[in-house]
Amino acid sequence: QAYESSQNKARKGKQRDEILRKKAVSAHNRMEKILANCYYCMDSPKHLGHLVVSVGVKCYLAIPSIHHVTNGHCLIIPREHIIATTQADEDVQEEIMYFRKFLVKMFAAQKQGCVFQEIVINLEKQRHTVIDCVPMPKDLFLDAPIFFKKAILESDEQWSVNKKLVDTREKGLWRSIPKNFPFFSVEFGTGGGFAHVIEDRDTFNPAWGKSVLCGMLGEPAQVVLRAKRAPLHVERSRVEQFKKMWHRFDWTRRLKGGDLHAKFQQKSKSATAT
Repeated sequence: QAYESSQNKARKGKQRDEILRKKAVSAHNRMEKILANCYYCMDSPKHLGHLVVSVGVKCYLAIPSIHHVTNGHCLIIPREHIIATTQADEDVQEEIMYFRKFLVKMFAAQKQGCVFQEIVINLEKQRHTVIDCVPMPKDLFLDAPIFFKKAILESDEQWSVNKKLVDTREKGLWRSIPKNFPFFSVEFGTGGGFAHVIEDRDTFNPAWGKSVLCGMLGEPAQVVLRAKRAPLHVERSRVEQFKKMWHRFDWTRRLKGGDLHAKFQQKSKSATAT
């Protein structure tokens, strides 16, 4: 009887190991498929490389292929397949803030402010997260916090039963929202803003934040958010126009391979010597 019992245990152990192995293989295959079909992973066959503006160490800057709200609308995208910046490593978060800092400077030189949005609805689908950066005239930008706060509180159907706004100005987004929660966030310039946990992903409209921006900018949301991709020559033109604006503020030019790398290295050595 003891012998049979040990045999049963061994058999059950093998069955359990086999189930775990199959689950691991299934998860690996699913992730491989997600990565192969991702438009934002730079080594994916579906990546839209012609929309890239500049590439950092952990993130890159690109022009959106759809939902292009206004001139200057761009995306900060982690190079690694990250599904929410709340789950990103600290060095990725730091580089996101570095891009934000120089985008704010660039638009300030044109008397504009910029609003940053991130929407993470379904963590299970493992979609690559992006941060939208949308510029607007300075007077509108100064009113943006009030505008968004009012819009969030009035859109109670978006938030299910929980209407609580999270103010990210003190702790920042990444310390304000738990890692495994879906959320909508909007932040203004290099300061904070607001975030809200998405409780009912089935009722939340993923284009809601951009429709609010369209309302502020006087753009027809129905047209902007339903428009098909622009022709290739229009996308290339948008990228070239943005690169001209960005050139003076493009900190990635200091990186190895960039045209300012040697000059930046020399400056750093001189500063260290003194």
